[in-house]
Amino acid sequence: MKYEVKIFKADPKVRKKYGIIANASVILDGKFAINDIVIKENTRDKDASPYVFFPTKMYEKDGEKEYKPVFCPVTAKARTELTQEIIDALDE
Repeated sequence: MKYEVKIFKADPKVRKKYGIIANASVILDGKFAINDIVIKENTRDKDASPYVFFPTKMYEKDGEKEYKPVFCPVTAKARTELTQEIIDALDE
């Protein structure tokens, strides 16, 4: 699969307050787009790769906030591959 990754660096104030490094959008095979991917600092291990969060939709259920994925890779291999593409683009 071909990935086209676009990185949007976060404002330094946002990074300091929330740990958000950037947002990303990915185009899959020139046919489908995934938007609102969030890349956050790894606060547990500074030497490890950042966390990549795929988009979710928030809703209320029984008065509690719940989050449901809008997009998620189906296999661990697909998740690893896509996450690595995003992290590589972040380093460019």
